[in-house]
Amino acid sequence: MMDIKVSGKINLCLDILGSMDNGYHSVDTVIQTVDVYDALSIDISDTISVDCPGIDEKTNTAYKAAEAFFAGKQISGGCSISIRKGIPFAAGMGGSSSDAAAVLRCLNMLYDGPYSENELLSIGSRIGADVPVLMTGGCQRCRGIGEILENVPSEFHFTALAVRGNGFVTAGRAYSTYDSIGGDHPDTEKVIDSLKSGDMDSLIRYSANALERSCLHLCPDCATVMDIFRSDSSCLHSFLTGSGTAVIGIYRTDEDAVLSRKLFGDRQSVVIHDTRESLIIL
Repeated sequence: MMDIKVSGKINLCLDILGSMDNGYHSVDTVIQTVDVYDALSIDISDTISVDCPGIDEKTNTAYKAAEAFFAGKQISGGCSISIRKGIPFAAGMGGSSSDAAAVLRCLNMLYDGPYSENELLSIGSRIGADVPVLMTGGCQRCRGIGEILENVPSEFHFTALAVRGNGFVTAGRAYSTYDSIGGDHPDTEKVIDSLKSGDMDSLIRYSANALERSCLHLCPDCATVMDIFRSDSSCLHSFLTGSGTAVIGIYRTDEDAVLSRKLFGDRQSVVIHDTRESLIIL
């Protein structure tokens, strides 16, 4: 049996470069893993089973990852998976993708490494765009549909408050709405330069999330959360991560972030920091 924690993520910027022939959108995004975690227990079994309260077993990305692992090289066997959620659900923070990433990593260890690193990343990219980066961790530039990874040696360390807007936006709806109404585009090269130098002012100037306009349209409460962040004098910068519905506020200290939680009432919120480790074996 393996017990593991796997981190969530935030998008420091997200650009959409166009549509692909397969119906997906080509993206260029910079992702940072953060210290909020799902905890999983994984053991060898005869069949695949997933225990995750509130989520249907067969549609769970952890289940899909296990199926892909065993089918890819016709490996006989199975696994039992138990998931305790700590990453906010449907927030654009990689919760379901992190579970798939952990399953692929753990199964490859439990079954004596039948897949190479590139093979694992390829399986992950077919399950979800965020799975490969959550298998590697740290600060990464992700292109294509998330499968092309480039490490970014970031000097940007932060305390942030993630607040989930009351609503639900699927990635599919966010992208289709973007196709209709468009969005703002970051200067990704300058964002990366800002991360390398640790220049927060420059990062704020050049970062953007092309899906933010769509998500604020689809989930008006996210716009309310954004307005609260922007009225908070201690918040240095705020932005939507991924396709939402979590809005991220950057703060100078943990104390500032904790105090600001009171502004958001009963909305789900968590104080987070950047982390270089995405998977931690317990």
